[in-house]
Amino acid sequence: MKKIILTIMLLGAFLYGSSQDLKSKSGFAVLPEAGDWSIGFDALPVINYFGNVFHSPSGSMGAYSPAGYPMTIVGKWVKDDGMAWRGKLRIGFGSNSQDSIFNDPHSTANPPATYTNSYKNGHTNITLGFGMQKYMGAGRVQGYYGAEAWFGMASTSTTNTLGTTADSLTVAGPFVTSSSSGTTIMFGVRGFVGVEFFFAPKMSIGAEYGWGLGLSSTGSGSVTYEQWDFINHNLRTTTAKTGGSSAFGIDVDNGGNAVNWMGNGSINLSFYF
Repeated sequence: MKKIILTIMLLGAFLYGSSQDLKSKSGFAVLPEAGDWSIGFDALPVINYFGNVFHSPSGSMGAYSPAGYPMTIVGKWVKDDGMAWRGKLRIGFGSNSQDSIFNDPHSTANPPATYTNSYKNGHTNITLGFGMQKYMGAGRVQGYYGAEAWFGMASTSTTNTLGTTADSLTVAGPFVTSSSSGTTIMFGVRGFVGVEFFFAPKMSIGAEYGWGLGLSSTGSGSVTYEQWDFINHNLRTTTAKTGGSSAFGIDVDNGGNAVNWMGNGSINLSFYF
């Protein structure tokens, strides 16, 4: 952390000292202007990289906090010199599958017959956020404050298809064929304060702290499994429900987190266009 802070201070001192006005040498505005858009990133991986330029790292580049809103697009629209609208968006759908091939232990053929188990997992992650921030200051260092709210939804499901009959395998225990988590609904509101240092035209590095509340609720899911009934000599299918859960909290945060709302924050790098 000391190396990160030192790197920021050296970079800021050099760039700030090279230009005291709010125009670049080419005449471009340093601060964002009305109508500009921005996109933000987690700056710590970049800072760690440049910090290691000045010495030979022993081992890894070090751990760093994830982005304040992991896997989420973070942007702003500058309404005027003193105010900007903020938005956060994640719409994620995905799946992965894997086939596993086994020899049938009861096959009399040579080589033995095989069967294939097919496993598939799917997930959904949606995050929507909206807020407003107001700027304070007249130089390269811009303080800001504001408020925002966000909504999130997530779920997962799996299917596991057995490629042969259960009696052929003489399965003694239950075989899970499918499962689904209950849908998780998340909601949060927070106020925040932060600072941005514009080290180059419409490029800034900053940090943010906030305070707010968050809640989440997960509905009940289900698990379906098959088991061979050796007494009645048939395949028995059973579906059982899984319990839901809920959480609530009010606390400070360091950057906010749209997935784990009280998660770690980061140093933010923003570009305005």
